[in-house]
Amino acid sequence: MLKYALALRTIKHLILDRCFVRPIGDGAEAEAALDLIMETVSVLDYDCDYLPGAGITQVTNDSRQVKSDSIFAAIPGATVNGEKFAIQAQNNGAKVLISEHSLESVLQPGRVNLLVKNAYTAYALLCEAFHDFPAGKLCCLAVTGTNGKTTTAMLTRTLLQQANQKCGMISTVEYDLGAMEKLVADRTTPEAGRLFDFFDRMVKNQQQSMIMEVSSHALHQNRIGNLRFQGAVFTNLTGDHLDYHGTMEEYYQVKKRLFTKHLADNATAVINCDDAYGLRLSQELPPAVKAVTFGRKHGAWRISNEVLSHCGSSFTLSNADCSRTFCCNLNGMHNIYNLAGTVLLLDALKLLSLEDSAAILQNTPIAVPGRLERFDLPDAITAFVDYAHTHDALSNVLSSLKALDFKRIITVFGAGGDRDKSKRPLMGKAAADQSDVIILTSDNPRSEDPMQIIDEIRSGIPENFPQLVIEPDRHQAITLAIKMAAAGDALLIAGKGHENYQIINGTTHHFDDREVLREFQL
Repeated sequence: MLKYALALRTIKHLILDRCFVRPIGDGAEAEAALDLIMETVSVLDYDCDYLPGAGITQVTNDSRQVKSDSIFAAIPGATVNGEKFAIQAQNNGAKVLISEHSLESVLQPGRVNLLVKNAYTAYALLCEAFHDFPAGKLCCLAVTGTNGKTTTAMLTRTLLQQANQKCGMISTVEYDLGAMEKLVADRTTPEAGRLFDFFDRMVKNQQQSMIMEVSSHALHQNRIGNLRFQGAVFTNLTGDHLDYHGTMEEYYQVKKRLFTKHLADNATAVINCDDAYGLRLSQELPPAVKAVTFGRKHGAWRISNEVLSHCGSSFTLSNADCSRTFCCNLNGMHNIYNLAGTVLLLDALKLLSLEDSAAILQNTPIAVPGRLERFDLPDAITAFVDYAHTHDALSNVLSSLKALDFKRIITVFGAGGDRDKSKRPLMGKAAADQSDVIILTSDNPRSEDPMQIIDEIRSGIPENFPQLVIEPDRHQAITLAIKMAAAGDALLIAGKGHENYQIINGTTHHFDDREVLREFQL
């Protein structure tokens, strides 16, 4: 139960205006409605509580889920404006409506309409207050960037759990709320109602800390409310989501918000300074934020002595005062960066020393679903499934495989429909630069024509590329790759990773790259 006065104070800085319709008739319901209106006036005009004070049983942005004494946030979405459902919400029991435009014309007796600057921000803040600010009861850690977020999150959780510290996780793959309560993720950063409910459940499950991936969409849409993190990792920034953000500069500025608006006092920012945007970010941090920088070429901590093999990787991390060697079963230079960012974050926050992290990594295999996930097939053929869906991620993964001296690399991939089209030819070029055979296929075409997507990828592949195959059916494309492969070859099935679906013409079908490969392991 959320006290209405607290709700009003929580979003008071966002409120532009209010309107209400006095209740008609007599009785307890009319009296309660009048109390709600009087409390609105009292708190907003005089900054005081009106007694006895109303209670709010729910905060939601879904009119279908509204129950008695709810706050309904009418959020303008990408395709549908929640204000269209104001009547339905009131009929289901909403007493307070949050909106960016006046709903006075449809407001029913005894209801209050609060006009706000940003409905989603107000909604997130109210969800946070409704759950009694649960994130404040956890050590909150974050990771953002284009690539490497999921691996960094899962590494953080694994290391802390292996050190007997209870750590929840919000990631692209899984929502781990503690006490064996795990949910399959449907997006990187959930909408605010679910997010703060998850934090509340983590607290009830006695978690000590949590690590979450923070997406650029979540930051832009203010899904995380006033959440403040004790530490955050910046992995890198490369071309992605430009269909949403428009430019790389805007994409960067949105990511930067995590470090300028959502870090606690004296928080730590761990930044990969070999990435150009990371180097820039390290120079633009607020003075109160402690920067821990790293990289092979830039940063206070330097990565050196890298060794990549079929069994994993090792590297040394050192600064002017300390040097430590790490070994892990994860493959690839990109994972060395993920490992470095993770262990430096935990060390800086005194959650786990570099020495303890090194000991755990040496003795604990790390499994990240759909991230260079390995499948040993008959006839000495090795397949890898990876989520790489940007040109930079694809290039990193292929570089990792190149370093392992396979005879040939056969790459199967496509690109998502209704998403950033600018990266498609760049992905084609990245694949051509380091593959011996390319099979172009469908990813999640959504509402687009799969062949149109394939043609746009193909435009980035040189005309003289030795072996290019077009097969829009993803199952057939993977099967074809296996039939083409010989002993000592590597297959890279890229783009979907852990996903177990394909969206074709707006319909979701079950499909999992890993299941196709397992058919050939039998």
